[in-house]
Amino acid sequence: MRERKKESNEIKIKFINHACFQFFINDYSFLIDPWFFGKVFNNSWSLFKDTNIDNLDIESVRYIFISHEHPDHLHFETLKKIKNINPNITIIFPYRKDKTVKNVIEKIGFKFKFIEQNNEKFFIDKLNYVKYFSFEKEGDHTMVFKINDKIIVNQNDDYTLNKAIKLILDEFQTIDVLMTQFSLAGYYGNAEEAEKIKKNGHDFHINRVIEYAKKFNPKIVVPFASYVYFCKDTNKYLNNFIVQPEEIFHALKKINEKNKCQLVYYEDEIIFNNDYEERNKINLNKLNILFKTTDLQILQSKKIKEEDLIDAVNNRLKSISLLKLLTTFIDYKKPISSLIKSLIKLIILSNKNLIIHITDINKIFELNFLKKNFHIKEYNKNIVCDLSLPSEDFLFMFKFPWGSDTVNISATANIYTKKGLLLFSFFQSIYKKFGIQV
Repeated sequence: MRERKKESNEIKIKFINHACFQFFINDYSFLIDPWFFGKVFNNSWSLFKDTNIDNLDIESVRYIFISHEHPDHLHFETLKKIKNINPNITIIFPYRKDKTVKNVIEKIGFKFKFIEQNNEKFFIDKLNYVKYFSFEKEGDHTMVFKINDKIIVNQNDDYTLNKAIKLILDEFQTIDVLMTQFSLAGYYGNAEEAEKIKKNGHDFHINRVIEYAKKFNPKIVVPFASYVYFCKDTNKYLNNFIVQPEEIFHALKKINEKNKCQLVYYEDEIIFNNDYEERNKINLNKLNILFKTTDLQILQSKKIKEEDLIDAVNNRLKSISLLKLLTTFIDYKKPISSLIKSLIKLIILSNKNLIIHITDINKIFELNFLKKNFHIKEYNKNIVCDLSLPSEDFLFMFKFPWGSDTVNISATANIYTKKGLLLFSFFQSIYKKFGIQV
């Protein structure tokens, strides 16, 4: 159903799902980070509630702004559904040297445009524009929309650096709305380390919202980008640590008695005046029911054949040359000190075999990156392992360049040693430095 035409000074911002809002200006609209259905991160995250695309005004969409590559923000299947309704959309994305995302989007059938971080303005129309802020060419970005007389910061799950915040505040001065992630999104400790997960995950994210609310000092804080639960048998334990919207609501009230927090439920519009207190009370109840439901669909991990695991490990070891081993961790802005650190990490990673327990087939993979070999043996409890994970996630980690990032975010692995942690860092660094050409 198409929105009515608005006067030039009107703006309407509607919450759709998870990290997605739809902005309506005049007779057109744009979307941010649409994910409407399906599971992501190797089927380990699920939306609390799917969005029926038939109930949305897709015909008026002119642009889709994507903050970063993670599939809860860049969901290709959702984009395909949108394309079937409205192919005349341009996807806007922060600049990347790697053209993989661009190629996939253009193959789906959309136009595509990169935006240079911190400098380039993309004009949505003659007056309104967006900028992407980050001092990293890869990963998350904070997006700032200047729409008529409103400044909306879409931080999603970016850890916005202080120097980026300064750039934003120097340019825009007063922030009307800060949209920010409020709950868990990855590995914070092993499944049995409840206190560590609570501290590093649950408590950390509450403090994160408070910290950014103080730094940006917006008129309104809208917690979002966390309308999900963990849906695998191997990561469902994280559901015990999800930050509840009411916790954010009360935490923000402590730092500002007027309470800048505006809670949104599906299809709610952001209210720019102070008339949202009554709706907050209604939404507290709705969100409590949503986030505390026990009727969750939990998927069982797939058991992968041993020969498929062997093929994935062989292919990955062959792809990692000694040069990649040495240079992956190097920061060329600090070549000498970075080279020393890289050598230390290489020694830690390669001086002894890396021992990985594949939990559902109860096997041990012992890998050596320098020798480019591995062997398999039966697991016994006396073996000290560097990490453990199910075969499905082990396969994903070794088969795909982005696999370790996915396993880290899905929190389906338990890490027991510094070497185990370094393996994730190593694979993630290779992906950032060399892209999919691994």
